[in-house]
Amino acid sequence: MKKIKRIMKRSIQLIQNMNHKMPKLKWLLLAILVIIIVLPIGMKLLSKKTVTKEYLEGFYQYDEERPIPMKTDDSYYYLNPKTGKKLSDETYQSASEYEGEFAVVRQDDKQFIINRKGKMVKELQNDDTVNFYPVYHLIEISGTLYNDDWKQLTKDSQTVTYQKNGYSTYIDETAMELGIINSEGTVIYQTDYDNSDATITLDIPDVHQSLENDYAIIKLSETKQAGIINLKTKEWIIPLDNKEITSNGNNLFTISNRDSLEEEREIYIEDNGIAYEKEGNSSLSFYTISPKVLQFYDKDSFNYHYYSLKDKKEVEIDAKTYANTNSIELVSNYQKYSCNGMVGITKNGEEYIPCEYRKITFLDSSLYSYLKEKTGREYAILETEDKTLIYNLKNKKVIKEIPMRNLNINQTAIYLSYETDSGKKVFNFLTGKEETFKLEDTLLFYTNYMLRRTEGEIIYYNNNFKEIAKI
Repeated sequence: MKKIKRIMKRSIQLIQNMNHKMPKLKWLLLAILVIIIVLPIGMKLLSKKTVTKEYLEGFYQYDEERPIPMKTDDSYYYLNPKTGKKLSDETYQSASEYEGEFAVVRQDDKQFIINRKGKMVKELQNDDTVNFYPVYHLIEISGTLYNDDWKQLTKDSQTVTYQKNGYSTYIDETAMELGIINSEGTVIYQTDYDNSDATITLDIPDVHQSLENDYAIIKLSETKQAGIINLKTKEWIIPLDNKEITSNGNNLFTISNRDSLEEEREIYIEDNGIAYEKEGNSSLSFYTISPKVLQFYDKDSFNYHYYSLKDKKEVEIDAKTYANTNSIELVSNYQKYSCNGMVGITKNGEEYIPCEYRKITFLDSSLYSYLKEKTGREYAILETEDKTLIYNLKNKKVIKEIPMRNLNINQTAIYLSYETDSGKKVFNFLTGKEETFKLEDTLLFYTNYMLRRTEGEIIYYNNNFKEIAKI
């Protein structure tokens, strides 16, 4: 960034010193300079946002405009969830939910894939199996991998098994190869095999969004070897060896002797290297992600010790301000902690919400991220002795107060419902709106609509509680 600033400064000085007889040329050159230097920086920032979004598998399941499959008699069609209009006049023998931009339908005993306009984009064999991975723009059809422009990424002789984060393992029985490819079809790792039952296993751990999510365990059944690789750089952090390696999440790994299964050491990986390690059976884990503080159990003193990765030394911990919890949230710096039977929240290791609540519930990480992007609100659900608070952590304000506690909360659902004497109350996290229905109604909730069964009818509502269809 400093280098860019120097280039900008020198270039502007050069333009300013131009002959005053050429003012138009001066401003033209300045505009070109802005395009050449500033635009790439902006594009880089936008690409960083995309990476953050794509970190979450299944992120786009929360999609307000995803068409709804409808069934009438013996046929199906698709409905626009906002307007209630049909996607097209086409009807089908069967119709799947849309995943990203595509859905699988059957028409005239033929199976094919359609896009969101209802247009056929790929004809299928009747026995084909289809899996969509919209976050990474991938489609897997009976072991063959495509991108969403329908370019085939794998050879006809390769059979892939999708793993995670855009990566797949494959077996090539013609070439007698096992390997790993990324979402662009680039080979990350490849090895030959001799036995027909040889397998390759890829274990990609879950990590907090502030940590690198490039490290994975590769295991080969034929050679009984395991190693840790950086999937983006293809560099080995721990080379393949006759060891057993398991992941503890957040780039923490345990390396054991394969024969005795005794733990030899536990390690934390950062910046393509081992940033910290302890001898086996040390129970190495994160105490807090922000700041980065590890904890390990000292078998001699029977106490936990804490290590600051920033200061590179052991530190003392104040239990009142650090969130001593086994659950580390993946997409925020909020953590729950407990004291005297009550629960509070820390942010970046500092007390944020007092430890005075009976129960605190965080939403699923994908839903939390989607709502934060769409609404700016950072939801948590706090329970006191006699009520439940739908709470915005960002500004520490109560969005909705419910005069009861011990609600049955689905952490992945965009709706929260509860019963009162006046009826069934439904709160929508996306819109912040609430609606009341009859106590005898049956309500079913989906990511971008809800169903209400009442008096022999099934009524569809969109996220604004607008009726869009009735059966």
